[in-house]
Amino acid sequence: RTSRYITERTKEAYYQCQSLTCSCTFKTVESVDKILCQPIQAQPVDENALPPPEKRTLNRYRRYSSTPTLH
Repeated sequence: RTSRYITERTKEAYYQCQSLTCSCTFKTVESVDKILCQPIQAQPVDENALPPPEKRTLNRYRRYSSTPTLH
C-alpha cells in the first residue's frame, strides 16, 4: 500500500487485494470534508503542583492494590 497527500486535507492511496487469485489494484482519494470538533488546546500544568503518584502493590492474584495486603 502506498499513499501520498495531494493537499493538506486530501490523500491519494493505492491498494492491492490480498487474494492471490484476485490481485485487484485500485486507487482511492480520501478527503476531509468538514471538521466537526476541533481538539481542545491543553493547558500547561505546573509539575510541582501535582500530588505524588499513588503507591500500588501487586496482590497474590496479580492485581494492583492501593493498600498492601497481608498473607
